Amino acid sequence: MDFGKIYEKKREIKGSDKVKRIVVCICAVALLICFSLDGGRLFFNFSKALGLKGNRENTVAAIDFLNVGQGSCSLISSDNEYALVDTGTETYEGIAPFNRLKNYGAASVKYVFITHCHSDHIGGLFGLLSGIKIENVVLYDKPVGEEAVGFYKRAVEQCGKYGVNVICPQNGMEFKLGKGSITAYVPPVGLLDSDDNASTVFRAVFGSTKTLFMGDSGFTEEDLLLNSGIDLSCDILAAGHHGSKYSTGQRLLGEASPEAAVISFGYNSYGHPAAETLQRFRRFGCKCFFTFGDSRLCAEIYESGFEMITTAHISKHA
Repeated sequence: MDFGKIYEKKREIKGSDKVKRIVVCICAVALLICFSLDGGRLFFNFSKALGLKGNRENTVAAIDFLNVGQGSCSLISSDNEYALVDTGTETYEGIAPFNRLKNYGAASVKYVFITHCHSDHIGGLFGLLSGIKIENVVLYDKPVGEEAVGFYKRAVEQCGKYGVNVICPQNGMEFKLGKGSITAYVPPVGLLDSDDNASTVFRAVFGSTKTLFMGDSGFTEEDLLLNSGIDLSCDILAAGHHGSKYSTGQRLLGEASPEAAVISFGYNSYGHPAAETLQRFRRFGCKCFFTFGDSRLCAEIYESGFEMITTAHISKHA
């Protein structure tokens, strides 16, 4: 897949998008009027009427994989409870998750799970703290590298300022959310000298569907997690390190056996996602979805099976 051509096509589309912008502006004004009249409830219902929110009455959970550029942020909702796995870059100040939360009528976030303290994963937290009530931030207390140490200290300080509880996860610690749970797996011993192999991995289970969030894990962490006997089997894989060629190895794909993979990335000079990684997904029969250029990418999860919904189509998995 030639992402250079995709980038170029995206620029062309932007140049012929005036009508869409006008429609969006009209809708935005209407949404603001609704919000001012009756807060989140009217905002929520109006969004649903316009098709901005799906019909999720029969779901046990939904996971929105948000387009935050060259970063990572996923919003999990279940039974009117909400959690984020990472928060995107600081540049966008958490605007994407904040807008989606308000679209759903959320008044608070029960958990913010941080895989690791790099700016493209934790940066959006600081904007969110001042915009919406956050109850708990789940953050491993052994950051690696100067950047991570700096963001860790800042996060703890800001959480204290806003009265947010900071939880240092232990290996296998489980967090209840709505009709399911999310389990944390901390970096194995021996990885804490490598900042790209020191991610906390989170595994969400709702109904029969398991979703694995790999952070920036690379081959080394994948193998050590598997060697330790941790069950990394999943139906949906939030791929490690934005599709880097040094992540999502053959062993992980063979043992995890995901049906769908989500790669979160934006314009970048790193070569993400790598051709080698995409080839591995194809070899294992795993369908790839990308946050880049997609305003709506979510997994609607039922008691048995799930649907991957994108701007263009719906992909069913029973």
